[in-house]
Amino acid sequence: MNDTTKRVRIVDVEVLSDNWYVLKKTTFDFRRADGTRAAKPTTAATAPRCCSIARANAPSC
Repeated sequence: MNDTTKRVRIVDVEVLSDNWYVLKKTTFDFRRADGTRAAKPTTAATAPRCCSIARANAPSC
């Protein structure tokens, strides 16, 4: 484990949308140099499902 891995902790993951893309809100906290913790929310979208799961008659990406 490197220093960054020890300082960051995932608190919550919430799925905001599960349509063409999966959109998630992830809340994490990190330990600052002085030892206090700060929470930070962030959002991220993943690739379309057709690119990650091969389905019959699926639209091409």
